[in-house]
Amino acid sequence: MRLTQFAVDRAGEGIFWFGADGRIIYANQEICTLLGYTRDQLLSMHVYEVGGELPDPGKWEELWAEIRQGPATKTSETTARAHDGRTFPVEVAANYLNFNGREVVCSYLRDITQRDRKS
Repeated sequence: MRLTQFAVDRAGEGIFWFGADGRIIYANQEICTLLGYTRDQLLSMHVYEVGGELPDPGKWEELWAEIRQGPATKTSETTARAHDGRTFPVEVAANYLNFNGREVVCSYLRDITQRDRKS
């Protein structure tokens, strides 16, 4: 278990988990670096505060319903909003999990700015 936690904490992709209310409940070091927040700052935030296309809780509720109904893993391209206000393109894989009655989403976020520039 400690090896798994160590690996997730140091993964090369941004990883964060959030609950049905959108509150971020876990953030690895890479997501903190990508977004320019400390872990403590992110853990006091909601996912719609860092999702460039999710500026309000109303949109979040629609997306949560879609995540729950869709395939276990939903991959999409969107934007993220960093602490300094800039937005940048990202690819997100959102994995819906129901663990002992607790609904969470484990998301992997990759900055695709360089890929988009090559296109």
